Amino acid sequence: MGYLLINKFKLANIKIYENIYNYKLMYTVPFVNIIGIPLRLYGVNFSNNEKGYIIQINNEESVSILTDIDSLMSNMVKGSYNPILKLNNSIIFKNIEKINNLIKKYETLNYIDINIIKIKRSASHCYPLVYIL
Repeated sequence: MGYLLINKFKLANIKIYENIYNYKLMYTVPFVNIIGIPLRLYGVNFSNNEKGYIIQINNEESVSILTDIDSLMSNMVKGSYNPILKLNNSIIFKNIEKINNLIKKYETLNYIDINIIKIKRSASHCYPLVYIL
């Protein structure tokens, strides 16, 4: 299956729609509305520990984009927001079979494609749902 990725990212193109259970994200450009925020992150390293897969992002532009998205989301959502970027500019994914297969596809590459689909609400905090494409 093919995916449409954003080539020239602009924070102003992100639209957030709130409902009872989550915040839906869309990236809008003239003539196209993309569900979620699909991105290619460059300069990544993969490691595995007891928490799951850790994707370390070393590219300044990729880190800047995710930091800007995290800032926007923390200002827009009600309640406590769990950011995408964790310590040392990394993203953590659970260690499950489907993730294992997707990570194997990217291990020899210097990038990874992700899609930030929505922000899920829970009783105590909100957290982004990030898919590996």
